[in-house]
Amino acid sequence: MPTFIVEGVRGRPEMVPFGGDATRPSTTASLTGAIAATPGLVLQESGDGFYPPRVTVRGSGLQSAPVSRGLVLRLDTLPFNAADGSFNLALLEPGFFRASTFLPGANDSAAAVQALGGSLDLSWWRSLRETQSDLAITAGSDGFVHAVARAENGQPYGPHSTYSNPFWAGAVAFTRSDGWRSNSEQERTALAGRAEWSTLGGSSHSLSVYAARADLCVSGPLTLAVAQQNPASITAAAAADLPRRSTDYARVVYRATWKDGFEAALGVQATDDEFRQLRANGISNTRGGDVLGRVAGEWRIVDLKIMSGMLGAVGERRQERFTNVGGRPGSQFADLRLRAQTLTAWTDAEWKPARLVSVKGGFSVLAARRQVRGTATAEGTVSADEIAPRIEIAAFPSQRRLVEVFVRAARGAETPTFDDLLTARGAAPNLALGWSQLRLQTADTLEAGIRGRFGERDTGNDWISFECTAYTADWHNELLRLADANGAALGTVNAGPTRHRGIESAVRWRLLNGERTLDLAVTHTWSDALFEHDPVNGDNHLAGLPPHAGSAQLTFAQKEGVFAVAGASWIWGRTYADHGNRLSYSGHTLANAKLGWKAQRWRFGVEVYNLLNRRYIASTSGVIDLARTPATTALFLPGSPRAFIGSFEYRW
Repeated sequence: MPTFIVEGVRGRPEMVPFGGDATRPSTTASLTGAIAATPGLVLQESGDGFYPPRVTVRGSGLQSAPVSRGLVLRLDTLPFNAADGSFNLALLEPGFFRASTFLPGANDSAAAVQALGGSLDLSWWRSLRETQSDLAITAGSDGFVHAVARAENGQPYGPHSTYSNPFWAGAVAFTRSDGWRSNSEQERTALAGRAEWSTLGGSSHSLSVYAARADLCVSGPLTLAVAQQNPASITAAAAADLPRRSTDYARVVYRATWKDGFEAALGVQATDDEFRQLRANGISNTRGGDVLGRVAGEWRIVDLKIMSGMLGAVGERRQERFTNVGGRPGSQFADLRLRAQTLTAWTDAEWKPARLVSVKGGFSVLAARRQVRGTATAEGTVSADEIAPRIEIAAFPSQRRLVEVFVRAARGAETPTFDDLLTARGAAPNLALGWSQLRLQTADTLEAGIRGRFGERDTGNDWISFECTAYTADWHNELLRLADANGAALGTVNAGPTRHRGIESAVRWRLLNGERTLDLAVTHTWSDALFEHDPVNGDNHLAGLPPHAGSAQLTFAQKEGVFAVAGASWIWGRTYADHGNRLSYSGHTLANAKLGWKAQRWRFGVEVYNLLNRRYIASTSGVIDLARTPATTALFLPGSPRAFIGSFEYRW
């Protein structure tokens, strides 16, 4: 069960704990469930188990499923993303993390020119209140099995963890599912290790290792009618081509911090990815790695607080492309060298002209380069640079500073990834790879909001925390990744002017305190993205973005004995599948529940997802420019039917 953490009004939003979320299925294996309660994130499933969800942040990343850009994922302050900005959510094992903190791009100086959506910081699982070792096993419908084992030596943080007596922790996890559709089997193995120690002078050091192998078969999309009437089926093309993605990933990070506010981190990561897509796109084998480095610090000059930092990422990969002949590699049509360099720097200054007012201003700088060499038809280079300023004014209506009102204006930017720049062209088996010359996408955002808390969480029943942010953003050169009605890639283009707007809100309320607790958590996001007088699409809605998304969860807990969680998640309104707004699907509301018993060292639970066994459209496999024949357009991914999941956890 989640324990929501609020410590007054802080410079960063709340940490949202992982696990126990009844608004999504099998949350201990699925990143979808782990971050579903985060305000501002719009999550749409692309399959059951640990299939990567489509994560949309203020419209960023809505063009593909699974999403591969629009968000910076950080662990130990370094991006999980590759140097070109892409990422694969299937590689993340939620059982290794304790909580996440989300920052919109307009509120995160370090990510402002990396991804227009913002950043999601992951925290390692260790907590001082946890026991030293634990084992958790989850099993459920359709052959689903998830097991996580974690151990640590119990040394505390800080100066007691010395070079000769460091803190260490390790974990291993395994997940497997047969899936409820044909060709939807999946398997993931992951391991992590971490050591921390302190030295004389107050500096602390850490070394972490993360590795994962993910193997996912892909059922593929259906037409709207078939997805609603026969959701367990797959198309003839998917049955013949057997789409599948297998990825090996490894990462090592060293990080050091000093008492005077300085920190530095250096990381190396390697990836070996085989992605077998439908015949229209072929098979890609991509191997290579990235080197990432970060330095940051804080200074105080009289009443001025200055925060500055720099992040650099360099990556090189070899990518081979083959035709897909019945699920096997056919003739090669591309052999490429992909090189990416991204350098970002930021500086912020915070000044408090009055006790209850603060002013923060600064800027971020981007210098990026994407280069492809090898096959002549796909060669090209994109260079981008940008200076993104921002300013924020915050006020606290009361002396206790428990409520904050803020107004913020900021510019953000995002460079195209290699998936944006490279597109398969032609008809199988005569495929070729083409290069798209794209520009940097930028957004100018104005937002205003309020957040705060009332009451004392540990002593009263009236504790409540809330946040609400309204924004509007003018996007320029928005990257639109398109496919035709058969799923073949049409490539990515830069759109004309577009406007994104929305309201992000969350309320967390402790209704009952003491030996027994009762917590209510509600999040809701309203989003709207429109073309602005586009010569082709007029003022249509951009495809792929649901107008309303949210979740509600009621959690009953006690130190020992029965615990219960009841939850619901929803997608409301008409979501368009094409920019021409000819093809759309309606929303849904899903009810879920969890009941269990916990003792001092063990916990047992039973969970039911999609309690009423609703049929619904989870998301689309992408978006298209115009649905010329809506009835035969296969884009829709059906949602999972009712599933039963049992879990057992033992700690020692």
